[in-house]
Amino acid sequence: MNSMIQTGNFSSISDIVNIATAFILGELAEKTNPDFDYSVIVKDIPIDNSEKTKISVTISEYLDRELVNLAKVTQKNKSFIVRMALFRFFDFYNNTEKMEKQEVVPTDKVVVSKSELEDIVREMLNRILKEKQM
Repeated sequence: MNSMIQTGNFSSISDIVNIATAFILGELAEKTNPDFDYSVIVKDIPIDNSEKTKISVTISEYLDRELVNLAKVTQKNKSFIVRMALFRFFDFYNNTEKMEKQEVVPTDKVVVSKSELEDIVREMLNRILKEKQM
């Protein structure tokens, strides 16, 4: 989290937690099916056996209320849901960073014959020359 703050994209750990929590709540808001099984969202989170570091963050009243509701539905505590939200957000954030650094290479090749290419170039040159004359 410290490296995320150092990039200047986030102002504090509270900022990251708030965004991650809002991110997961927004993702869940898309689940409009009233029979949606909320236990699915906590199923794929790896078990965290690392040494726990306690941090204190301030979240909005709305996020806290929604966390309480989600905790009741999933039968997990708020701390677990925040860790899950952070895990999912870090995954999203890191993948977005990787995508921005990758060069986009088109997968579809456009096949053009030599004569068609010559026609295209001729048309473009004619258009450029006409625009210069105006």
